[in-house]
Amino acid sequence: MGAATSIDFAIAFPDLVCGLVVIAGGLSGFDHPNTPEEEGIFAREAILTESKDVEGLANLCVRLWGDGPLQPEGRLCKEARQQLYAWCKDIAARELNGTGGSAFEDQDLDPPAVGRLSEIKTPVAVALGTLDESSTIAAMRYVGEHVRVSTLKEYKAAHMVNLECPDEFNVWLEDWLNIHYK
Repeated sequence: MGAATSIDFAIAFPDLVCGLVVIAGGLSGFDHPNTPEEEGIFAREAILTESKDVEGLANLCVRLWGDGPLQPEGRLCKEARQQLYAWCKDIAARELNGTGGSAFEDQDLDPPAVGRLSEIKTPVAVALGTLDESSTIAAMRYVGEHVRVSTLKEYKAAHMVNLECPDEFNVWLEDWLNIHYK
């Protein structure tokens, strides 16, 4: 949601954006199917949401974002897993009580960003985890291929690239910033 919102903002308000970093996110108007296994996980998420199971949602979030949807459960190191669980539990609680991000009305870009990436004139750094869900991987690769000035970096990680690969990510981002903004 963060990457898609940032990309939409960069297109809608180009004079307010001098650079963009998007990590493991979506793209408005981009439609790429997930695998049946991934869809099964999202179906479980709907059931947990309906039953208002905060802890179940937090655990599923760690499974999706931390381990990667098609990876063995527990792949993410213990320390990162604990931090991600705390974040996910807080997010799930806010979503279920109506104070999270979904409480705000969507203001979709029209037409959506998928057909307007060439309008982005600022440099864009794009990072993805190759163990993330299929649609996120495809969306980030699409952004990297269709923005005029973009740098795409792939990590052997799930959704939380900077949490799993902090040193490698920070070096890459610092190098990108030095190239484009020194």
